[in-house]
Amino acid sequence: MECDLRRTARSRLLIITTLAVLLFAGAAIVFFYAYVESRTISVTLNNDGFESEIVTMEKTVGDLLDKYGIVLRQGDEVLPDKSELLQEGLTVTIQRAIEILVTSDGIEHVVYMIDGTVADALKKADIELSELDEINHELDSSLTPGILIAVSRMIQETIIKTEAIPYQVIVRKDNTQDESHRRVFQQGRQGELQREYKVVYRDGFEVSRELIGEKIAQQPVEHIVMAGTLGRKITSRGETVRYAFSRAFEVTAYTHTGNPTRTGVMPEVGHVAVDPRVIPLNSTIYIDFSGRWNHLDGFYKATDTGGVILGDIVDIFMDTEDEAIQFGRRRAKVYLLR
Repeated sequence: MECDLRRTARSRLLIITTLAVLLFAGAAIVFFYAYVESRTISVTLNNDGFESEIVTMEKTVGDLLDKYGIVLRQGDEVLPDKSELLQEGLTVTIQRAIEILVTSDGIEHVVYMIDGTVADALKKADIELSELDEINHELDSSLTPGILIAVSRMIQETIIKTEAIPYQVIVRKDNTQDESHRRVFQQGRQGELQREYKVVYRDGFEVSRELIGEKIAQQPVEHIVMAGTLGRKITSRGETVRYAFSRAFEVTAYTHTGNPTRTGVMPEVGHVAVDPRVIPLNSTIYIDFSGRWNHLDGFYKATDTGGVILGDIVDIFMDTEDEAIQFGRRRAKVYLLR
């Protein structure tokens, strides 16, 4: 009987202890959930346009990002700042930057931007444009992922090229010198032509050249050469004569007519009649005969003219009519002396 009572007492104690433990555990759980509920807040996370509701116990925005392994890359922005305390109902926004490649002056620049225009990207890359520079996008174009902005440096300059203007060679006759004699009367000098060009370079390479003007900076100077015209002949008697021209003439003969010559003197041996358009009156000629008539070689003075003496004809005076008839008409070389 006593054993049953003891057994019953122990059972009741066990039950009471169990109930006490259960009551304590329940209270602890209730307290824990109340504590957790008091420490947690609900926030919205907007990650580059993708939203999610998060219940968290983290204190700051940075803690929240670390908790969920959210990494901010170069140029990314988070609002509010990572040091900001989380609050119930707060929206944390992550804006992801896009990578922009800008090439200029042979250098590649990589910049990261959330948004903006091509002009903003150039400013971020610290690139300034001159008035002539070219770019492959409009400055007000919006930035898009993968965009490549290429700047071409344009330089314009004016250059002057000089070209030589050749001088002209002038040969003037010198009737006082032998035909073998030549001398420089005036030394020639090249002139100078200046051409002005507008030259455009793209990234250091010439792309266009336009002639915008030209002028003669220095006129050329003529090169003047004096050339002798006189021929030289050694006569059959060993005399040297200088002549203006020599060629074959037709030679005839005449004798006394009782009239004076065209120059007003009476004809005599050594006088000839000429065409004054070919041989001037009062000039001296040398006639070179050949064959049996070479005894007539010598100097003759042009004193007369004749109606039939036209062109390359000379009519020599002979003392008798028989001589003139015997001479007849023949060819001889005539030299007009100077």
